[in-house]
Amino acid sequence: MAVTLSTNAQVADLLDDVDYFLLDLDGVVLLGDSVIPHIPETLRHLRESGKQIRFISNTILLEREGLMRHLHAAGIAGVAMHEIYTAAYTCALYLQENFAQREDHLIHRNVFVLGPSGLNNEVQSMLAAGYSTYGPELTSIPYSPDLVARAWTEPLLPLPSHTDENNHPHPLKKTKISLKELDPVAVVVGVDYNMNMTEMACAVALLQCTTARFVATNPDPADPAGARLLLLPSSGAIVAAVQTAVGRAPDVLCGKPSPTMGLLLMEKEAQEGRRVDPQRAVMVGDRLMTDICFGKKIGVRTALALSGTQKLRDLTELMERGATDELPDYVIESLAVFLPKSSS
Repeated sequence: MAVTLSTNAQVADLLDDVDYFLLDLDGVVLLGDSVIPHIPETLRHLRESGKQIRFISNTILLEREGLMRHLHAAGIAGVAMHEIYTAAYTCALYLQENFAQREDHLIHRNVFVLGPSGLNNEVQSMLAAGYSTYGPELTSIPYSPDLVARAWTEPLLPLPSHTDENNHPHPLKKTKISLKELDPVAVVVGVDYNMNMTEMACAVALLQCTTARFVATNPDPADPAGARLLLLPSSGAIVAAVQTAVGRAPDVLCGKPSPTMGLLLMEKEAQEGRRVDPQRAVMVGDRLMTDICFGKKIGVRTALALSGTQKLRDLTELMERGATDELPDYVIESLAVFLPKSSS
């Protein structure tokens, strides 16, 4: 049974037991572009109380630096890069862990990325000089199945746009390349608002004809948009299309509710001298099937914030269905419950 945190004593007891706050962004810190009331001072209070804060998001649109600037501009002061874990960054960490060389911790292979600039930039940061993410270069090429089939061996596609650290041209020394010689170590798939069928078809071809790892960013099928909150295709829809075409599921899912993000977070924190004890961490989110499910999978406490998508009626429905294992440990009106009453 979920415990509703409402009294000062309940809040104080939880604060005494928790060192790490893992916070979803949309619905917990922000609502769209607006900051939820009293969140900046709540975050400041948690920091002053010695708590570690990590922002956990399925976004792939922005790299961490861009998201950090966005939070600062919105009035969330003091956010540092190492406090942000996104699905884009998790993809990059996963590739680094599995394919980087021990000597320099960089990946000496190309990576095909079906996704936006934020995802490309995070993955590119893990690649050695002379190796590149590839995919957005194809968005202006009209789709033809015959073109993609021929491009497997014929140099019909543009060169990767990235150059090495000395700004030298790509080492292939050509004006065009084939898919075969791209030879990526992985194909990373998420939503790209500029994507076209040529880019998707090349991703499918590479997954069929190479040993490239199939890496999915996150399973979110749709995101709300506009005043009517229309549910429009997101990463999960794109992953499903690629999965259907190649006939197999992704090798790894990097975003919530998969535990991959949490496990990589714990490893990264440990590498930097900050061990995360799951028993002393809490995941605060506004979605049961992503945030709360994610927290349960990585073994931390969970708190549902009613400041976002889901409300008490959703908990009632779970209890009526007997799905008590899906309930959060705690329910809070918003993250601001952790702000001393005299300060709010």
